[in-house]
Amino acid sequence: MQLISAVAEAFLAERITVSHASLIARLPQESQAEAHEQCWSKDWQDKEPHLLPAKHLAAWIQANLYLVLMDAAFSLHDLHASLRNRIVFLQSCRLSSRFL
Repeated sequence: MQLISAVAEAFLAERITVSHASLIARLPQESQAEAHEQCWSKDWQDKEPHLLPAKHLAAWIQANLYLVLMDAAFSLHDLHASLRNRIVFLQSCRLSSRFL
């Protein structure tokens, strides 16, 4: 996990919290700037934007960046069968950590 420079600077200057930085660091670097922008809100009477709670950022990430598997172009049943076959193979593999 690594922050882009703009987010790292905001964290070091204590403009965002550890919770905000941790949520953003888990994202791909190409999504971090957009997520950082979502940390702030400015009302019509505010002169400066204020920091929103980290739970607002987490909700935005969930709604805008995470993929919904039910909307996937592939069948979840096929994926499940594929994973099941791999697990069976790994359980029988002599190089598995189970045999160490």
